[in-house]
Amino acid sequence: MIRLSCAWIRGWRHRKNRIDSLIFNKFFPVLLPVMAALLFCFLSAGAVAQNTATNSDTAVTVSDIAAYNRVLLAMSNRKLTKGIFTLLTRKPNTTLATVDNETSIDKQFVPYEGKIIRDVQVVVLPPFGYNVRNFDSVPEIKGFRKIGNNSHANTRTWVLRNNLLFKKGQEIDPLIMAETESFIRDIEYVNDVYIQVDSISTTEANVTVVVRDNWSIGAYARNVSTKIDVEVFDRNFIGLGNNFSLRGIFNTKTDRKFGGGVGYKYPNLLRTFVNIDASYVYDILSIYQTASLERPLQKHINIFGQVNHNIRKINLSQAVWDSVSPTYNEEFSTSLGYAFNPTKNDNTFVVATRFWDRNPLFRNVDKPDNPNGFQYIENRMALVQLSLFRQRYFRTRMVNSFGKTENFAYGYNVSAQFGYSEWKQFPKKGIYTSFKIAANKLYRAGSLYFEGVVSSFFDRKKPFEGLLKLKLDMFSPLYNIGNQSYRHFLNIDYAKRLDYIPGFRNHNVSFDRLSSMTFRNQTNFAATEKLMFKTEGDLFTSLNVLGFRFLFYSFADFGWVADYGKILLNKNNIYWGAGLGIRIRNDLLVFRTLEFKIGYYPKMNQHGFNQFTHFGSSMPNISPNFIPKYPDEIEM
Repeated sequence: MIRLSCAWIRGWRHRKNRIDSLIFNKFFPVLLPVMAALLFCFLSAGAVAQNTATNSDTAVTVSDIAAYNRVLLAMSNRKLTKGIFTLLTRKPNTTLATVDNETSIDKQFVPYEGKIIRDVQVVVLPPFGYNVRNFDSVPEIKGFRKIGNNSHANTRTWVLRNNLLFKKGQEIDPLIMAETESFIRDIEYVNDVYIQVDSISTTEANVTVVVRDNWSIGAYARNVSTKIDVEVFDRNFIGLGNNFSLRGIFNTKTDRKFGGGVGYKYPNLLRTFVNIDASYVYDILSIYQTASLERPLQKHINIFGQVNHNIRKINLSQAVWDSVSPTYNEEFSTSLGYAFNPTKNDNTFVVATRFWDRNPLFRNVDKPDNPNGFQYIENRMALVQLSLFRQRYFRTRMVNSFGKTENFAYGYNVSAQFGYSEWKQFPKKGIYTSFKIAANKLYRAGSLYFEGVVSSFFDRKKPFEGLLKLKLDMFSPLYNIGNQSYRHFLNIDYAKRLDYIPGFRNHNVSFDRLSSMTFRNQTNFAATEKLMFKTEGDLFTSLNVLGFRFLFYSFADFGWVADYGKILLNKNNIYWGAGLGIRIRNDLLVFRTLEFKIGYYPKMNQHGFNQFTHFGSSMPNISPNFIPKYPDEIEM
């Protein structure tokens, strides 16, 4: 019997390998592009046929409430099923369909401009069952949702007050009010926020800030073949806005099996808007230490800056040195900037400086033998950046996500950098310059974004290691297709390295959309020129199953990637791929939107199911950011 079982297992493994080879090497590569092309054409045709965009960016319909009530009635026969249903669902709210039209947030506060703020109230709502638009109404919450709210530590009101950009006695400025709403909504422990202004006279008004909390406790697991990495975190520790995390690491291939780490972040220290962030991770093969102080640039802040210190040390008792990477790498950087008159003028001029010092060390050598090691030699650089920018926000839903209010930025940024860089044991000492222009245009709830960058080092007036980048992003208005909604996305990206020095910098290019899960080394190119077209069609359905909402999408990528000395527009440099995906969201669950996608890239040497698929819990963020970043080298 044992021999028969072993023979059957060996036969089954052989048959399974043949089935996998047939599916993934013959059937799947042919079927998937055909399915993706058909779905893409269907969605595009439906969008083109529609003449008008929807006025509201929401997929909630009256039929959702009827379906909800029918399922609730069926589930109410047993306490267990009703408890599970109330935990995983929420009752659809059709009032959202007419409230959050896509419009600039600051326009909401224009009627109250110039009035004196007499009083400011802060209301904090639990994460489950409440609505910031109707905060006076107390919903009936039972079962697991009630347990979740009772076990959650609401954010302290004084913590949120410390994050307000206005205060009692000031005049109402629509831009400051809009910036406050956007700033608070982007805090990781906040689900949504609404600022309500009530006039009490011709010269005074009361302001109420209503915040709905996020469920802040969660865990994240990483399993990479022989290593398991688990992180447990609380993004709002005991309601104080602190971020605390613990990591546990187990590696089966090393002598030492266990590692770990700890991280802590304290935002807005003493109402100065200074954030403290520190972490320590021992992952057995390496040790990572980070510490930073940052006061980010915001509309109400004149002086901003950052101090950052990072250390990475390879644990040579457990890791094998590759003779290229530094065994000890320390980096220190400091930045300081000033924004001229940011609260009085919508167009803001910013001056920022930055200095950093990179000190990589190698075991028994001054520098590695590999020519790619130029990026690992000691480097000091000082930069000055001049920027002129404007940024405003409008509320939306179905752009980066769905079922949740989002901030989408619009405006422009014009920046110029100049500075000096020197490298130890490298013959060139360079003057560095760069120029960047970025802007977007909103049209009937759609957006068109353009960015152009050119940069170069100069040594004795001769340029080297330059870069030219052009980028175009767009998404269409939201169209109605029956009871569904559709939006189309397009990205065009071109980059070329100028006066390239082989091995000086490795600007890797990731082409496919699955590399975060698999075969990252096979999808990165040490490229000197690229031209890429990426498109995606998203179908927002009105389907609501137990509180879960669904988005189906198709994607297609096409482009050229050329290495040093190669012509870009050559058939040998063509890369393409296509696929399908689904995003699932439930506002009440701890995780964000779940995503599963499956794709085919002919030149990526895909083998096995994992290399055709990707599963994750994040959403793509395509909202531009026109607020100047700290001075830095432009990368490909």
